[in-house]
Amino acid sequence: MTLNGIDVSSHNPLDLTKIPGDFAVVKATEGTTYTNPLMAKHIQQAKAAGKLFGLYHYQTNNDPAAEAKYFLSKVKPYVGQAILALDFEDPGLLNSAGPAKALKFLQYIQQQTGVRMLIYMSLSPANTLNWSTVAKLYPLWVAQYNSMALVSGYQTRA
Repeated sequence: MTLNGIDVSSHNPLDLTKIPGDFAVVKATEGTTYTNPLMAKHIQQAKAAGKLFGLYHYQTNNDPAAEAKYFLSKVKPYVGQAILALDFEDPGLLNSAGPAKALKFLQYIQQQTGVRMLIYMSLSPANTLNWSTVAKLYPLWVAQYNSMALVSGYQTRA
């Protein structure tokens, strides 16, 4: 079975009831202070449209446990309903310490909820940083951008 979906944040205030697809992954938080002001609305729209949904945290170069605690404080009501993902693309993390910081975040969430999150990143950090320890425990979801054109379905890497 193939599922098609979209990720959304406050940068793209779409009405998910009008977007085709099977799922939506909604930005929930970033760092230790930002909450997506459209999170609740996007969740409500996804549910109204019968879509599966997920929630993600954009990790910054702050203390990973503090970021994880903040994320959990905003998404706890949806744990068990939503897929949880960690967005790993902040420039401050794109160094050899980045995977260890991601692992601390992921472990905190798992310890608190029992949920094993996904970690999302582009091809560059996936190929240049050592993810061996993280990948043994958490699925890596690597973004694939063939172009910036609208894509319906999935494409193989060009």
